[in-house]
Amino acid sequence: TVVFMFLAACASLSGKIRAFPALRCMTMMLFLPIFVVSVALFWMTAIALGIGSLANADFCTGKVDNAGPEGTLAGIFDLRGMNRSNSAMYTSFEYFRSQCATRNPIETLYVYEDQIQRGISSATAFLNQAADIGV
Repeated sequence: TVVFMFLAACASLSGKIRAFPALRCMTMMLFLPIFVVSVALFWMTAIALGIGSLANADFCTGKVDNAGPEGTLAGIFDLRGMNRSNSAMYTSFEYFRSQCATRNPIETLYVYEDQIQRGISSATAFLNQAADIGV
């Protein structure tokens, strides 16, 4: 509706649509300036929120000895009691934190890759057969 209103105002101002003088005056003196100012304010707000989001992403408190995003995550894991070695999330975090020096937590899933590929092949064959008979 905003686009339609803007196009109608432009057409009215161009003289292609015969409009009442009062409507033309309201369009030119009231609606068009309000629309232009609103668009400018919305763009400035979007830019400010984008800059604020980027700045907030870099300012993490963390622990004093471990400041920064990694310290914040470590603090969250400690608060939630997830700093056990049997937690997949914590093990993955430690793998990232140690710059891949510890054991890869996803490595245990690689043994299932062949089974998953066979399952995908089987499902594809089943779907093709179902499509051939018209189901």
